[in-house]
Amino acid sequence: MLLNRKSISPLIRVRHTPQSSPAVPELSLLQVVRVVAILILTSIRGDASILLNEVLYDPAGGDTGYEFVELISTTEFDVSLEGVRLEFCNGAAPGDWQTLWEGGIADSIAAGALFLLGEEKVPLRDRTVVLAMQNGPDAIRLIRAGAELDLLGYGEDLPSELYEAWPAEDPSGWSLSRRPDGVDTDQNALDWFDCEATPGLLNYPDFRVKLIAAAPTLPAVPAGEDLLLRIRAENTGAESWPLPLELWAGDLASTHLPVALPGHVSEVDLVLSAPPEGPLDLLLEVRSASGRMADTLSLALRVGLGPLLLTEVQFAPETGGEWVECQVRLPLNGLEHFTLSDLSGTIDDFMPPALEAGDRFLLCADREMLLLAWPHLPDELVVELSPWPSLANSGASTIMPAWTDGLRLRDDRGRLSDTILYRGDWVPDKGVSLERIYHYSTSGCSPWSPCPVGATPLLDIDPALVNPGSSPRPGVDLVLNPNPFNPESERTAFFIQAVGEGVTLRLFDAAGRAVQTISGSLGAGQARLVWDGRDRFGRQLPDGAYPYLLEWESVDGLERMSGVCGLLRGGRS
Repeated sequence: MLLNRKSISPLIRVRHTPQSSPAVPELSLLQVVRVVAILILTSIRGDASILLNEVLYDPAGGDTGYEFVELISTTEFDVSLEGVRLEFCNGAAPGDWQTLWEGGIADSIAAGALFLLGEEKVPLRDRTVVLAMQNGPDAIRLIRAGAELDLLGYGEDLPSELYEAWPAEDPSGWSLSRRPDGVDTDQNALDWFDCEATPGLLNYPDFRVKLIAAAPTLPAVPAGEDLLLRIRAENTGAESWPLPLELWAGDLASTHLPVALPGHVSEVDLVLSAPPEGPLDLLLEVRSASGRMADTLSLALRVGLGPLLLTEVQFAPETGGEWVECQVRLPLNGLEHFTLSDLSGTIDDFMPPALEAGDRFLLCADREMLLLAWPHLPDELVVELSPWPSLANSGASTIMPAWTDGLRLRDDRGRLSDTILYRGDWVPDKGVSLERIYHYSTSGCSPWSPCPVGATPLLDIDPALVNPGSSPRPGVDLVLNPNPFNPESERTAFFIQAVGEGVTLRLFDAAGRAVQTISGSLGAGQARLVWDGRDRFGRQLPDGAYPYLLEWESVDGLERMSGVCGLLRGGRS
């Protein structure tokens, strides 16, 4: 039962509205009976049976269509709403009450239930009403047969006859909600609080779950691999959740949601087993053990990479400012919208130029500065973003402390097209960019590597430049740079030129045990494999010499090259 404190008071307090003496209309016998019944109910129940419970008069964005007023019954029996009027008064014109809605013979509210008066875009509404209320200081009230059932005044400098004890706050973009539901102390400032709108639902129920976030873990995984969703849910109710709560992702997977105290957040991982590549629309559902639906959340996901690919990122420039190189995977007509954001949430939308699959373009913080620093760049392939998602080049992100920063590239539906997470110590010096060398992480290694020649916006790397002064000989060649290397500040790249199929790099410790395996493709007769000095479990290896073996399939059979790669944290001699 929803208890109204007025209902247990020995005194029934009914507020009357001053009125002039209108002419008495002629009433039929049926109308007289209805009026008498309403007066009897009013005299017995006073203002305890129906209250205002939630009001949204200034929705975020445009007001039209989204305003609502929610009523609540505080009794153990059904209550007729016939003759109940919802009225509005501008704080600048006290006494000038305007009727927004009046209950009819068919309107009633069940015991302890809600009754929602909403404009056309409000879900769960019981009656569609054009409200067109205003920001405060203003007031609304419920009135029946001259008796004021409830009054809410909000905003500063409001005349005293338009509120109970003290006026409530005047929020913008949020609703005013009664807390607890259905409890009235005749003090607007203490009874009403601003909160996220919940039309047709209790403001503070004993049991409520709100799904607040769900995202795949980063970076993206290819089709055929399991997709891990990290899901966060907030307890917006008054008590801990009943156990167990079931979390469903359509018919693909399910798990149990850990318990959370009121006002706290619960987090759980949900594994989708090898979903197919491409867009994935998913509905998350939280249900109690009895099957009661607690909340839902729609997700627009993507399995694998999207239409745009991040291929080079300059986060520590010497000149020209920060920039990001993107490659088109599917043809673009120049009308598509995308967004680029960093881990801190800075985001901007952009429209790439019309391009064919395989073409590249640049996103930058300062177009003019970039074109001066790199005069070879075509004007039409450089797009300036404002605000630019400024990229950190040192330290740890407060959002994801294991990384310095990152970027998310999304399409117009919010689906992730590509992403990068990086550490600032991955590049040895300013002016060195990160380049993508694989589509996906392989063997626990990031698909990103420092550019061996500094940076190459919209340029291809000449293999001869990987080790200046060295020219690859015809047939087969291998360049390893740097060697040895300091894994705390750099990575080493194995650049192989050969004709054949896939190539595999195996690294061994001094005892001959395999510590890491990295695979790649000899597309276009060359491949670049990058090692970060870690083993296959992601653990940092100690300084020392690590023999390696490169293998690939050629037309003549299995080919091999071997050598030694060194780890040296004290620097290279």
